Amino acid sequence: MTGFSQGLQQHAQQQQQAIAVLEKLAQRLQVPPTDGADGEMTAAAMSGVIATAHQQVQHIGNTLRQGNFRIVVLGDMKRGKSTVLNALLGEPLLPSDVNPCTALLTVIRYGETPQVTLHYHDERPPKNLDFATFKREYTIPPETARQLVEKDEAAFPDISHAVVAYPLPWLEAGIELVDTPGLNDTEARNQQVLSYLNEAQAVLFVLSATQPMTLDERRYLQNYLAHRGLTVFFLINGFDRIRAGLVNPEDGVAVAEAEDKIRATFRSALADVLPAAAYPQRVFETSALEALRQRISGIPLESTHFAPFLNALQQFLVEERGQASLARAVMLTQQAQRSVAASVARQVPLMDDSLAEIEAKVASVQRDFERLEGICDQYRQLIRTSCDRTATDLSNDFKTYLISLSDSFEQDFTDAQPNLEFLEFLQR
Repeated sequence: MTGFSQGLQQHAQQQQQAIAVLEKLAQRLQVPPTDGADGEMTAAAMSGVIATAHQQVQHIGNTLRQGNFRIVVLGDMKRGKSTVLNALLGEPLLPSDVNPCTALLTVIRYGETPQVTLHYHDERPPKNLDFATFKREYTIPPETARQLVEKDEAAFPDISHAVVAYPLPWLEAGIELVDTPGLNDTEARNQQVLSYLNEAQAVLFVLSATQPMTLDERRYLQNYLAHRGLTVFFLINGFDRIRAGLVNPEDGVAVAEAEDKIRATFRSALADVLPAAAYPQRVFETSALEALRQRISGIPLESTHFAPFLNALQQFLVEERGQASLARAVMLTQQAQRSVAASVARQVPLMDDSLAEIEAKVASVQRDFERLEGICDQYRQLIRTSCDRTATDLSNDFKTYLISLSDSFEQDFTDAQPNLEFLEFLQR
């Protein structure tokens, strides 16, 4: 990943240059212009606009200064999310055995000393753990996880999330990986995942080759990811298991047919959220467990079957998302600049007016604003009345229909009634 790290470093330099410009602009916006006593109202109005612009520029600079590339890993239970992350990291940092499920939202970032830190919902200070304790005490069996989902309960309700720190070179470049529990976790956990998605640059959606696109996965994709504007990489994990599930795994024709069938299923399921032209750049067939074994044996990730996915992710992080983050910073800064310029343009004609003259102009239009507010209130009441009347009419109509159903059943459900003559024929 040498080239990857170099690309991130180059992007970091560009970010620092942009941050320096934003800091100078924020300094200029710190001191609002002032006028004499007659221009106090004008100065106050401009001061408010400039203060807002100053806050916006500071937020843009702080966002760039953090310089993190956050990648959120999503997927249903037992899809191999933790194994995918371990393969990317080249270390078995996260629990990824056959049985346990990840029970905590886990953030992986760079740290000089390997450790796990638990963060609580209340005011308790964070707690440091070693990896063995974390894996042993904070994973749960799939059966327990499903029972908790049904009860809408969290496995460890007092814990907000865990942070895994590890001295891996490409994490040092500012990349954060977020390992999430299953899609059907508690509502509170879903909201926490969504908050991380708001600050994410990419999503890895881990799917199963042997359970292609379940209903829960389709719903999550449509409800939480389809309209968020995030770049989503789909990993069809366990693709090697397709061959193992055949009666004759050595039958090349049968293997090809089974794999093509799975590919067609995913193409159809993802058609609504992923253009056909983008499919080869965003969907990858993987075997995370095999890649992890190779990494542990000392084989570079670039030499495993993860290479196509890794290349696409690196290109996105260095070229696409990096430039997009800078472009967004420029756009937001220009919006703040236009807001200040428009305020100045509105206020300049009032600079020569005294405070009494400005108050007189405001008073002259006050009655019009009050009349508009009255009209607005009337429309609100009209909408409420119309909604209530429509809801009542629908309720009464449905109630009447149910009461008279015994009289109108034959007429209403003629098409659904069975052919009685055919049933008599079968009986004979």
